Amino acid sequence: MKISNAFIFIFTIGSLILAACKATATATSTALPLVSPTPDLCSAQILPSEVGKVNQKMREFDDISRLAGTLPQNSLYQAVSDLQRVRRDAEDQSTPPCLQELKKYQLAHMNAVINTLIAFMGGASPDDLNQGISSSRQLHDQYTVEMARLLGLTLVVPPTSTPGAAASALPGTPVIQVTQATLPIVSNPGPNTINIRTQPALDAPTLGALGIGLTANASGKTADEQWILIEVPGTPGQLGWVYAPLIQLSVPAANLPVTTPVP
Repeated sequence: MKISNAFIFIFTIGSLILAACKATATATSTALPLVSPTPDLCSAQILPSEVGKVNQKMREFDDISRLAGTLPQNSLYQAVSDLQRVRRDAEDQSTPPCLQELKKYQLAHMNAVINTLIAFMGGASPDDLNQGISSSRQLHDQYTVEMARLLGLTLVVPPTSTPGAAASALPGTPVIQVTQATLPIVSNPGPNTINIRTQPALDAPTLGALGIGLTANASGKTADEQWILIEVPGTPGQLGWVYAPLIQLSVPAANLPVTTPVP
């Protein structure tokens, strides 16, 4: 009987110790949850990609507005509707705090272009149209300069000439010149990696790939601006071609020199 009581006592103590250890382990695991770090969208590594997302909307808007400048007055309704759609998309686009100034100039430029086109369709006076054109160009210049500041580029914006009253002047993209050695930047906004090829052709051999969110220095383009010459990441001095519709460029493609592919 004494042995049985001792056994029961030891078993009870052991059970209590195991329960206490289990409770401690549970409390410890509950008190120390795993937390994933939030990436800094304004960091030097991620910022070019974020700028590229904003500039993608600006490029789409510029393409439509250039088309609108070639249309007669009675054919502008669809173009204005398309411009308003892009502006709404830009308004809804989430941007980090460091890009708020860039987005402010972007939306102000878009509003100026849309309002000027609507005024033109409504028969506004040439003076009012000229004022709207001048304002939209100035805001586009400010947008471009702010984008260059964010990416560490120095740009010179030539004085805007006095626009004519013709609708074909709408909205006009400013001529920007890169004045220092820092090269424009190409970024891959996703959703897939982009092949870097030996020649500006989709069937050319590949030299590597530009991963999603990664960037590379750009140094040239083809005459039709469909291919951009970049430095292959991780291989200083080696150059390759990427397909322009898939990438984001930190400056207008017009700023890059036309480069003849080497056979």
